[in-house]
Amino acid sequence: MSKYEQLLIENQHIKIKDTVKLPYGYKGFYSDQVILIDDSLTEYKKHETLAEEIAHYKITAGNILDQSDVLNKKLELKARRLAYASVITLQGIINAFDYGVENIHDLALYFEVSQEFVLNTINHYKQKYGLFVRCGDCLIKFEPLIVCKDIN
Repeated sequence: MSKYEQLLIENQHIKIKDTVKLPYGYKGFYSDQVILIDDSLTEYKKHETLAEEIAHYKITAGNILDQSDVLNKKLELKARRLAYASVITLQGIINAFDYGVENIHDLALYFEVSQEFVLNTINHYKQKYGLFVRCGDCLIKFEPLIVCKDIN
C-alpha cells in the first residue's frame, strides 16, 4: 500500500475526493469539510497535497485564497509546515537513514514525495531548530543531512 493510500485510510473521517479536475492550476483545495485533490497529479504529488489539505482541515477556518492578506499567508505557511512535519518526521528521517537512505533522491522515494518536498521539509526544520536537532539518541544535522547515533 502506498503512503498516499495509507493517508487516505487514516483520514476516512474526512470527505476526500481525488477524482476531480481543479481549475486555475490548483493541486488541492479544502472547503466546507471537503478536500479536493486534482486527479491529474502523480501519486507522490497527491500525497504531498493531501497532507497539506489535511493540515488546512485541522487549522484553517474560512477562505484564505487571498494571499495578499498577511493572515491568510501565515495560515497557508502554517499548513504547509504542518504537512512537512507530518509526512517527514524527525524519527522518519532516522528510520530512513537506518534503512540505508543516503541522499535527497532516495529520501523522496522513501517518503513517496518529490525531491522539492524533501528540500522544503529540511529547510522547515532548519528554520525551526537551526543546523541540527537531537531526537532520542540521535543527532540530525541538516546541512549536510546526516544522522549520527550516540555510541553510549
